[in-house]
This record gives sequence, C-alpha cells and structure tokens, in this order.
Amino acid sequence: MRIRIFIDFWNFSLDMKEFDPAYRIDYDKLAAFLTQNASHPVGGGTYEGAIVYASINPIKTVDQPLSDFLRNVLNRKVGYQVRVFERRAAKPVRCPECGREINVCPHCTLTLRRTVEKGVDAAIATDMLQQAWDNTYDSAVLMTSDKDFIPMVQFLQTRGKKIIHASFTRGGRELANACWKQIDLSRHAIELSHV
Repeated sequence: MRIRIFIDFWNFSLDMKEFDPAYRIDYDKLAAFLTQNASHPVGGGTYEGAIVYASINPIKTVDQPLSDFLRNVLNRKVGYQVRVFERRAAKPVRCPECGREINVCPHCTLTLRRTVEKGVDAAIATDMLQQAWDNTYDSAVLMTSDKDFIPMVQFLQTRGKKIIHASFTRGGRELANACWKQIDLSRHAIELSHV
C-alpha cells in the first residue's frame, strides 16, 4: 500500500497548539508513524512522501524564522516537499455598524493590515486529485480539520482511494467521519515529540 501525506501546516499547527501549546512534533517520526498506522491492520505500507502546504506573510519579520524552517529544514527531510504561499492583503477592517474603514487601532495607533491565505486549500485538493489520477498513492493521510474537503474525500473514496484523517484533537470530526480511518495523534504524542 502506497501512502502519501498531505499536511495543511497552519491547520495542523493550530490543532497541535490546542492539544498542548508547548508541544513540538518530530516530522521524521511523524512520516514513519503515519505510514505504519495508515496501512494498519493490513501492514506493508510504503512512504511515498509528504507535501506540506503553508502560508507566510512576507512583510512580517516574525514570519521569517518560520519561512526559513519550512524552506531550509522541513523541505530537506526525507520525502518532504514544502509549498509556501505568500499571504495577500485583505480588504480593510470595517466597522460593522457604520461600515467605515478602520485603518488605525484606536488604542495603540498601530496601522491595521489584514492578510488572507490564498491558494492553500485549492493546492491541497488539486494535488490530491491529480496524484490520485496519476495513481501515485493508494492511501492518503490528510492532516487538516477543514470540512470543505469532505466532498473531495468522498469522491476519492468512490474511486478506490482510502483517505485517512490524522489529528491531535476532536476538531474536524465531520471530516474525520467522512474518511476511511482516523488516526488520533494525541495517543502517541510522547513517541512523536521532538526532543
């Protein structure tokens, strides 16, 4: 059984943070663990790689260390491919009552700039569908809680692909219920932790 892993980085990171704000996962252990558990009880799964989808805000200096980690550490791990998307400027914040734009925080006078993540969900769905079409996997591990993926999961499973949901928390129950199998990472947090 060929196993491919698809990780929505921010969604997975928030899931991990909800489980334990200080928890750090070892991505090498994660790939091996998911490959083994995705093929259970049949066994004999082979790791075909992991694709990580993440977004960064290019104008925020606090995102630079994350960008370096994604591009220069995680991207170099065995089988990992990282796709980084730059966040785009969003429409200005507006008062819900009068509709006027709010450009400056009334408390600290900081200029407000919102950004939105564009392209991550579409890239995940496109890659999962394209790779299913190209028959590069038998089972896919999907690490997100976004229920917008349910129709895609249901479609892929009608085509013989087994989609497995992996998460730390109970978030994403609707997506997990649509999947062939659920892997509860919280039960294995100690063995997957980065020391």
